[in-house]
Amino acid sequence: MKCPSCASTKIATYDTRRIEDMVVRKRRCTNCDERFYTLEQYMSEEELEEIQEIRRKQLHDTRGESKEQGQEAA
Repeated sequence: MKCPSCASTKIATYDTRRIEDMVVRKRRCTNCDERFYTLEQYMSEEELEEIQEIRRKQLHDTRGESKEQGQEAA
């Protein structure tokens, strides 16, 4: 994880709370002292696979577009 302010990886968690099916963590960057929250939510294996498939398709579509643009320029 990186700090949203300075991109440092020196992050400390100073509070964790469970709210329904989520976990909220209060974090602090030890480099710049930026404070921020992260939210973790349970996801079933099927939901995760569906998201991964969508990302694979998006990556494939993006790569296809860049190849087509390269061919048009030649």
